[in-house]
Amino acid sequence: MEGFDEFQLRAFQWSGEPIYITCKESHNGLLIENTTDHTGLMIWAGTYALCDYINSQQDEFTDLSVLELGSGAGVVGILLSRLCKQCVLTDGNEQIVELLKRNIAQNQSRGTAQVLQWGSLEQIEKLPSFDLIFGSDIIYPAISEALLTQLFETVSLLLIKKEATFFIISFVVRDAKQTTSRLLTIASQFSFKGEIIPWESYSDSEPLMGAKIIRFCLAGSESEAWAVNKNMGQEIRADLWDDELLSSEENWEPPFEGDEML
Repeated sequence: MEGFDEFQLRAFQWSGEPIYITCKESHNGLLIENTTDHTGLMIWAGTYALCDYINSQQDEFTDLSVLELGSGAGVVGILLSRLCKQCVLTDGNEQIVELLKRNIAQNQSRGTAQVLQWGSLEQIEKLPSFDLIFGSDIIYPAISEALLTQLFETVSLLLIKKEATFFIISFVVRDAKQTTSRLLTIASQFSFKGEIIPWESYSDSEPLMGAKIIRFCLAGSESEAWAVNKNMGQEIRADLWDDELLSSEENWEPPFEGDEML
């Protein structure tokens, strides 16, 4: 990524003053070794949903320290930095962190930015403790099982430092058959149980592209996490069970069936 000549300056309105973000309107989404990509140059549908949720809960964040994983262009983290005591924005791609720092500066944000590779014990150990961890559009069809494992390893290690309340993510279910099953299976293996935050609780209209927000917390055991996540997976599947999905997924099978992990 050389310079910012092909980028656009966009304004987003949450929590009073606009947030000005330099970003790309569209990008090929270059994937590099299946661990880091350039999709962070764009603003995705899950970002709008998560910002709506954060905006609806402003008073809850006043005295908290928060971490954002996969910050990309930084819309969510910059909004959080206006509300929270401390906000650290991270991304695994050094070039995108360069863009992230630019956006933080042009918004005079109190947030800070740094590179964080999921699963990097050395980098994780240098981070302080946090009350909440966020991730916007960090789940997508091409994400590998290995990278999802590194994600939940990272969150687990951070929770050891301080009993953070939740790990909150937003994403669009573009590939329910594989992505949902993979996400909830690996979350369960790390004893994270989740719940879908109803969009009616933070927005007057359904989120763009049906984006969903899941709030994860630690369960007592892997089996407890699986029982909860299996039901959540069935809820996600029910939302997507329509003619369009059936025509595109002729061999559709539920991501959860019976009592065993698939």
